[in-house]
Amino acid sequence: MNRVEIKTKAKEVIKGRLWDFWKGYLIFALIVTILEGLLGLIFKEDLAVVATLIASLVTAPLSFGFIYYSMKYARGEADIFKYKKQWIPTFLLTFLISLFTSLWMLLLIIPGIIAALSYSMAQYIYCDEEKEPMECIKASKEMMKGYKW
Repeated sequence: MNRVEIKTKAKEVIKGRLWDFWKGYLIFALIVTILEGLLGLIFKEDLAVVATLIASLVTAPLSFGFIYYSMKYARGEADIFKYKKQWIPTFLLTFLISLFTSLWMLLLIIPGIIAALSYSMAQYIYCDEEKEPMECIKASKEMMKGYKW
């Protein structure tokens, strides 16, 4: 399938349903913005790390929910709050991706960018197949071999 076919298919999927997609995105963006704003007011600059950790505990399942929502929207169904009760695996996957990317960044910027690209499909794999976090990372690395450019 080439780029033109993919674009044509995407246009067919969203035709007449674009507002449905934006509703899900606006709900996600509103919750994240309010949460981060409130945590910023509560913790100030002194405890910024704590505020970031708390925000990521809440936003990780929401971001997975939005990824799931986007994937299901393209397939004709959607539920943005699907992962609201899966805090630990979604947070763990997000944490591991961040950790591994940061460790690669310690070497140089380029290996960090390559690692981020390698892990970029892990969240989508989790939403599609609900594997364990490390399995998702390994599957993402395999999937992205030869496709980083």
